Amino acid sequence: MVHEETVCPPAWISYGGSDSTLILLRKLLKKDSVEILSLKYTGKMYEMTCAGCQCLTGRKIEITIWSKDQSKVERLRFYRPWVYMVKQEKNCDWTITLDDDQLMEKFLEKNIHAQRVFYIGPTEKTNDNCYTLSGRTIYIRVEKDDIQKAREEGFEIDPEFKQY
Repeated sequence: MVHEETVCPPAWISYGGSDSTLILLRKLLKKDSVEILSLKYTGKMYEMTCAGCQCLTGRKIEITIWSKDQSKVERLRFYRPWVYMVKQEKNCDWTITLDDDQLMEKFLEKNIHAQRVFYIGPTEKTNDNCYTLSGRTIYIRVEKDDIQKAREEGFEIDPEFKQY
């Protein structure tokens, strides 16, 4: 799982440095009986960032744990790694005319763990030709474990996505 460090860090991140933060995190998770299989910092600080608390620093903390402990680590704002995927919708796709909430619901039914869905363009059928694009582009942020499932639904990793 991954935690993206922000300009205003949570209390368990130490201003004393990366080693201090990892020690604090280990202690905190030990209290919750979370067994840590691996823990490390990745990335490097951006040269310049915004000053808002939600702004990212460029560094991440990556942790490997047992799946039974996932919810405990999610409370500390860790999440499973994800990628952005994109699909040029066709007139006969199951996604046609569905809004964001309906798309999320359908992804869950298909056991695809989308963390975010948004689209650009019209949501209506343009004609009856199933090979014609509807004009809508759908973007999803999906957990890395579900990339293949999303590909089976016509999504591809967004070529602009450079996160991992």
